[in-house]
This record gives sequence, C-alpha cells and structure tokens, in this order.
Amino acid sequence: MPVPTHQIDQEQHGSLLSKVKTRLSILPWNISLLLLPAGLFFFIFMIIPLIVVMYYSLQPNILLEEQDQGFTLANFAYFLSRTYYVQTIFRTLRFALISTFFSIIIGYGASLVLRRVSESLGNTAILILTFPILSGPIVTIMGWMIMLTSGGAIGQGLAFVRSILGLEKASTLLLGTDTAVIIGMVHFNLAFVILNLLNVMLVIPSELEEAAMNLGANRWQVFRRIIWPLSLPGVFSATLISLALSMNAFVNPTYLGNDSRPVMTTQISQFMLTSYNWQMASTTSVILLTISMLIVLLYNTLFGRAAVIRKGATK
Repeated sequence: MPVPTHQIDQEQHGSLLSKVKTRLSILPWNISLLLLPAGLFFFIFMIIPLIVVMYYSLQPNILLEEQDQGFTLANFAYFLSRTYYVQTIFRTLRFALISTFFSIIIGYGASLVLRRVSESLGNTAILILTFPILSGPIVTIMGWMIMLTSGGAIGQGLAFVRSILGLEKASTLLLGTDTAVIIGMVHFNLAFVILNLLNVMLVIPSELEEAAMNLGANRWQVFRRIIWPLSLPGVFSATLISLALSMNAFVNPTYLGNDSRPVMTTQISQFMLTSYNWQMASTTSVILLTISMLIVLLYNTLFGRAAVIRKGATK
C-alpha cells in the first residue's frame, strides 16, 4: 500500500528538525556568539559609564568642607539638604507629569481619529506627527523659540485675544517660562504616544463595536466598555514612555526654559560645564536615575495589579 505524500513530507520535516536541534545542542556557542556584539556594546557604552558615574558620586568633593577620604555619601546629603536642589527635583517631576497628561489626552484623541481614516491619509498624518523625531529636536525647538516670542505667531495671537476681550496690555512673551518648556515636551512626546496608542487601537476588532451598537449601545457605552479597556495597555506603555522622555529631557528646558529654574538634566549640565564639579554632576545623575527607576517599578506594580483586577472582574 503506497504511503501518502503528506505523511512523507511530515516525516522528512520531522527528521530535518531533529537534526537541526541536535546540531544546536552540540554547538551551543554558536547561539551565544550572536549575542556577543550586543552584549559587548551594552557593557561598554551602558554598564561601564554607569559604574564611573556611581564612582564619582561617592568621591569626596573639594567644594564641600569636612569630608572623609574614600567613599562617602556626603554629596547626596548635600544635594538633598538644599532647598534649591530639592525644588529642582519637584520641578522635574511636575514638568514630566503635566506634559505626560496633555500628551496622553491629545494623543488618545488623535489615535481615535487616525484608526478610522483611510490608510493613505493615516500614513500621511503619522509622517507629519513624527516630524519632530525625523528632523531632530533642535529644528523644532528653533521653531518654537520664534513662535513663543512677543512678535511670534503665538505671542501676537495672545495680544489680539487680549485686545478683543478688553484686557490690559501685558507681555505675551512665553519663551523662558514653564509653559514654553511643557509645550515643547508635549510636542516632542506626542509622536511616541500616538504611535504606541495607535498600534494597540488598530488591533481592536471593529466587529466588537458593531455588535455592541447592534445590541443597543450608544457611542459612549461602546467607548467605555470596549475601546477604553482594550486600549489600556497602549495607554500604560505610552504614559511610561512619555514620563521617561520628559524626566530626561534636556534640549527643551535648555532652549525654551529659564536658567534660574533648572530641571535635573540642566542642573547636571551646570555642574559639569559651569562649576566643573563632576562629583555633584554624578550625584545628580544617580538621583535622577534612581527616581526614574522607582517610577518605572511603581508603574509596573500598579499596572500589574490593575491587570489582575481586570482579569478577575471578567471571570
């Protein structure tokens, strides 16, 4: 009795697969070699610089009095005991939270619209939205610097609105204010937020919405019961990315902000380039890194608990 062709193909495929597994088990170093370039790159350009920064942060600072020789935590104690530097920490957190809030609100609305437009129009809109990434932050910052002056488009628009409302004349210069920094952060973060949210929303089946509306649900109920719960993973990831970008933003606060109101990144730059205090610059870097890691850990914990609660509610 002849053997079916598909059975022969399955047997050949199984024997070939077993041979490949046998060779891989005999030569495991072949697989590890593929990870070697990435591992070396990560170790040289990430781990070693972090070790150096940690080392300098624990070194005695010649600008501080009464310090013991060897490793010391005096730099951290000095930084955290000064009101000026503590305000810098809270200012950095405030900018990050406010810019993330507006980025999520604006990005979520834009993603809801983009998921319903045609593919060609959606691709064009995404290309426009990702312009800050493609052009680099300096180009967009220069544009905002022009627009946020008193003679810029935004400044003249504010002056026109004040004249219509009969308000007293006042300076419409936004450059150098906290508002300008937040505007620049939101503009830069929007591309990352929209791409994350849109990727999640595009995989939500439209049949679920149609079925809900056929059963009598209105648009608000469809959004609250279907779109919002299914898009939460994208909201969480976009929020985390926006927070990380805002916490570590340097170009926006430097060019749109005020030197008298620094954030953590600009404070590091001042320590390095103005006072040449590498110990305090490293200390500030370690504090910023620690705060960022704590935010990520806290956020992942809250997201994990929310996911568990959501799964329990669906059972």
